[in-house]
Order: sequence, then C-alpha cells, then structure tokens
Amino acid sequence: MSKEFTRKSLNYANVTDDYTRELVDAGATSFFCSNVEERIPEFDKAPCEVKIQGNHNAFIILGRDRNSNWISGHGGKGSLQCGMIDLVAGRGQLTIAQNKKKNADPLEGVEFVGPMFHSDAARIYITQKAEDIDKYFGLKPSGGPAPSNKSAVALKADQMRIIAREKVRIYAGRGNFEGFDPNVGETNSIGGRLRGQVIELQVGNEELHPMVLGHKLVEYLKKKNKKERTILKTMFNIHMNLMTLNTIVSILPGAAVGIAPMMSQTITDSGDAITQVINTYLDEINALDSDLIPGKNHILSNTVFTT
Repeated sequence: MSKEFTRKSLNYANVTDDYTRELVDAGATSFFCSNVEERIPEFDKAPCEVKIQGNHNAFIILGRDRNSNWISGHGGKGSLQCGMIDLVAGRGQLTIAQNKKKNADPLEGVEFVGPMFHSDAARIYITQKAEDIDKYFGLKPSGGPAPSNKSAVALKADQMRIIAREKVRIYAGRGNFEGFDPNVGETNSIGGRLRGQVIELQVGNEELHPMVLGHKLVEYLKKKNKKERTILKTMFNIHMNLMTLNTIVSILPGAAVGIAPMMSQTITDSGDAITQVINTYLDEINALDSDLIPGKNHILSNTVFTT
C-alpha cells in the first residue's frame, strides 16, 4: 500500500495517537482490520471435510467426528452418523507461542496439522457423536459412566463468557416435548433413556464436592438452633436444681425425704436432655448424609457439584 493511497483512503480524524498516525503514514497495512501477511499453519484436511478458511488463522471445518489425525474419533473408526462442525481461531497457537519464547521458527512442528485440541487457541466443537468428549479435551474423569458415543458441544478458550441481560440458565435434563414414549420422555442422541443428569462446576483437577441446598440448610439450621436452645434450657434447669439440692442437703441434713420429688424431676430432666442430644445427632445424620443411606432431608445436592 502506497503512502498516497493511504492518505486518500483513510480519515486521519479516526487516528487517535501520533504513533499510529506515523505508521499509517508510512503505509502500515495492519490497522483498521485490513488484510496483513501472516504465516499460519496449513490444515490437514481429511477427504470428508469441507474447509472454510479466512486469511488470519480462522477456520470452520465440516466433516466427521475426529479430535486429531485421520484415524481419530468416530470418523477415523468408520462410524456413521457422526457429523461434526469445528470452529477454530488460532490453530496451533500454544505451540507457536512456545516457539517464540525459544526464539525458534514460530511454525516449527505446526506447519501442517489437523485438529489440536491441546494447542489451538479457541474452539467450538459440535459433534453428532463423540467417542468420549472429556478425553478429547483432556479432562479428568469425574465419576459416573463415561460420556461415550453421545452428541456433544464443547467450547474452549483462554477466557469464556456466557452473558445474558436477564437470565442465565444451565439445565441438565429432558425437555418437555410431545411425541416421545410417555414412560421415557426425551432420549439421548442414540435413543437411550436419560439417566444421572449432573451439573459440575470444576476448576482444574480439584476434588468435586456436592453443592449445599439452600432451603434445606436453612430449615436444618433453624431446627438445630431450636433444639439446642431446648437443651441449654434443660441444662440450666438441671444446674439450678442441683444448686438447690446441694443447698438443702448442706443446710438440712434431715430433709432428704422432702427433696426426693425434686431429685426425681432432676433425673427426668436429665433423661429428656439425653433424648434431645440423641435426636439432634439423628437429625445430623439425616441432614448431613453421614449415614449409608441418605436421609430425605439431607442438605447436599445429588446433582450439582463444584470445587
């Protein structure tokens, strides 16, 4: 691009700093989203794939399921019904960044590559059927059956945002549609019954913990607080009765027969206190899920987990 052409085609009123003005005046072509020469990896296109490619390391690939070379995924194994859409920006970028740190050729090792789920900068991967979407993205197994042979949508980038002006809803479960077996409802993509729906919010390989159910926790704490107050009141009465008993015994040694009813009541109160303690312990087992069989009021979720 010549200086004369640059001057005629650009409005300098939009150039906000002297440095940019100098570069534009010198004929720099990278500003204002103009095309620029960039060395980028060449994509190893499989025979079944359609490639839509921009000029700056951005791709849309339509083909059959694969997460690496031509023999990977269901496409590589020869499966049918495994259509795939792979949207990638920054193919091989992590490798390119490491090469730059070592002052090596930026494209060393990524001159000609297929999908690199470990090294591409940003991806949206949509597949009709994946062998194991967690393995594709190098995720640690989190319990339960492996997500094999299921449809999947996966997103990966340095930063991710899900933005809604009013409401964000993450839902795991079947939709309310007509036309399915009323005893089964909506199935998965291979016709199976939906089972064990779980939502996991995980950071790295940290251990997953069940989320606390807010309403159950409040209900449990209120009951616990009420019973603790009862126990404290009973303990206070026991203490006062013992003080009275000790006083009478110390002053009127011959009045032991007269204090027998009080002693009986003290024993009764002590029994009630012990009963309260036992009931409180049983409620804790029921609420905190520390028994072998979870109680109906346990406060830990069976379906939502986080680190």
